[in-house]
Formats: sequence, C-alpha cells, structure tokens
Amino acid sequence: MANDKLAKPQTFGILSAAPDELAAMQELVADAVADDVTQFDLPEIKVPAGGSTSWEVPTLEGDQALKSLRAVILCAQRVRQYYADEFSGESVPPDCASSDGCTGQGSPGGDCASCPLAQWGSGTNGGQACSERRHMMLLKEDAALPMFLNLPPSSLKGFKRFRALLLGAMTPLHGVVVELGLTKAKSSTGIEYSQVTFTAAGKLDPEATAHAAELRDVFAAMLTARLDAPAAPDPAAAVNVDDF
Repeated sequence: MANDKLAKPQTFGILSAAPDELAAMQELVADAVADDVTQFDLPEIKVPAGGSTSWEVPTLEGDQALKSLRAVILCAQRVRQYYADEFSGESVPPDCASSDGCTGQGSPGGDCASCPLAQWGSGTNGGQACSERRHMMLLKEDAALPMFLNLPPSSLKGFKRFRALLLGAMTPLHGVVVELGLTKAKSSTGIEYSQVTFTAAGKLDPEATAHAAELRDVFAAMLTARLDAPAAPDPAAAVNVDDF
C-alpha cells in the first residue's frame, strides 16, 4: 500500500452527503427498521468457491459480476462459530459461538485459544472444526446501507496485514476506501479456492470518516445480534476448503 494512495482525502457516497440528504436517508432507514428489516435482510456477498476471481454483488437488477469491489469497511468483527452436525439445510444456531474470537458461549464454550476444536487438524482436510473468521459490513459508494461479508480463514492473513499497514499510517479501518479483489489459490491437497485481497484506494476526508464512525457503531451491534441469532451454517464452511 503506497503512501501516496492515502495522501489525498476522498469523498464517498452517503458518507459525504449534504445534511438534508443525510436526514432524508435516516428517515428511509427508520422506515425500513419499522417495517422489521433486520441485519439478515441486508444484502450479502460471498467469497466464491472453486477459485473464482469475480464477485457476485446483489443489485436491484440482479447479481452483478465485478472483478473488484470498492467499499468502506465500516466494521470487522472477529468471530468463531462451531456446528457439531454437518449442514442439513435447516436454520439452526451454532453449538458454540464467540463474538470476540476469544471466549466461546455454548458447548464446549470457554477459552477459544486452548479449545481442541480450534486447533489445526480438528476439522476436515486438516482445517479447524471451529475456525476464526471476520464478519464485515461493507458500504458501497452508491448505497445507503452496507452489505454483509463473511471473510473466511484463508483471507485473514491478508486482512490482518492490511489493517497493520493502516495502523502504521494512523488510519482507522473505516477511514479508507478499499478495493477488495479475488485471487485463485490452491490448498496442500490440491483444492482451489478464492482469497480476498485488500488495497487502499484513498483516505476518506475527516467529515466522511466521522460519518463512517457513526455507522460503524450502529452496524457493529447488528453483527453481534447476527452471531447470536439462529442461522444456517455455510455449506462450503463445513468442508473447510478455505481453512488453508
């Protein structure tokens, strides 16, 4: 990430909207919440299977294929979820879950670092039976509400490195426009999968960063609620293909 990419502060969609536009959008959001629109109704993008290098982004006109996704990461929650049974198609809560990646609630519960289910080799294909992930809220420039992304273990190293670079540049995660790309990778057993890449596309101006911080607080709470609510496990996660 070159320093010159962060040199010129940028405006960004709703984060840089005029006060009257923000007020109108807040009214629309309030109407949606009153109509029982929850965190599960927000659009979701998924890391594709099989090593695909294109995102499938939901829009009003249908899914749109994109080579890169330009967004602001409002929040990224470290989580763990463990399902004792294989995916059956039913919506069920996890047997054990952690909203901070450190302490599990449920069975077996307790300290995640020392839990046998969090160790490499405890799952299929040498992966973890209970793998660490990041639940993210991504705000696109043409949207007023964010999209949900469940970042798999295979992309955590790249995300952590990106976040460390931001810290070195004294920039919060929600204070920069990010280009999320996809590259093809292969596990030690020859299984192809997709990895997410993170590249800074520009630093937000102070006002946009402040608005992003406000949204971060709102949607971080939604992420916690999402983890605690019953939800079907990702069928691909049961295979642990992306644990490598």
